Amino acid sequence: MAESNKQRTKRNHRRGREAAELARQGAKSAVRGDSPPVNPMDHDENSPPATGESVDEWKSRRDAWQAGYDQQSKVIQSTQPPPPVGRDDDHD
Repeated sequence: MAESNKQRTKRNHRRGREAAELARQGAKSAVRGDSPPVNPMDHDENSPPATGESVDEWKSRRDAWQAGYDQQSKVIQSTQPPPPVGRDDDHD
């Protein structure tokens, strides 16, 4: 039986919400200071053989989490003050 447009739209909305949630979780991981590689989609229990999802679905989920992590990491790096420049107090 072919998928109706309504079913396809509903599935796409669900995937969009899931992608947004995964990106949010990735961003939170960056804020916590978790260092790469921390993407939970790379853990065995979240891999296609364990979950039964297709490789394409898994890649999409993994990439959504990573995009959130990467985007937040860039924001954090851009808002940190530069390191202090060393001073030699022995010379005036």
